[in-house]
Amino acid sequence: MTDRREDMQRIRKSKDMQVQLAMDELDCYRARVARIRRLQDRREELEINFSALRSIDYSKVSVQGGMPKDYLVETAIKWADIDKELDDLILKNQRELNLIEYKLSLLSSVEQTVLFKYFIEGRSILEIASLLKYSEQGIRKIKINALKKYANLFIEKA
Repeated sequence: MTDRREDMQRIRKSKDMQVQLAMDELDCYRARVARIRRLQDRREELEINFSALRSIDYSKVSVQGGMPKDYLVETAIKWADIDKELDDLILKNQRELNLIEYKLSLLSSVEQTVLFKYFIEGRSILEIASLLKYSEQGIRKIKINALKKYANLFIEKA
């Protein structure tokens, strides 16, 4: 029953729009970290697949097997475009993660811990209360107050 209540709490929306934006931003942290990892893995995969194409000077190579030289050049150009796009996406996601981490650093250490463990690690209120040796109600209050402070930082710093 506690797990179900915890799930409902995670789904619950805040009436305060700024607090809801803060919750959404913190909820997206793990997804952004995963997205950066996937993009880096994709880049590595593409690098392996196209490394031979990048190192060949196609103006002096006679291609065998019927594949036109222009196709290889076009493929190398596409690789460069994809590589730049991956760089841009990684940079954008990393900037957003840095902003979240910066905002969290402006909160007290207990507020940082509660928000980090709840939103980023995905721990329950009960787990956090047990870990920090607070009551469940105490952790709920800390979480709500920390979200309100974080939401105000969202307005001031964003």
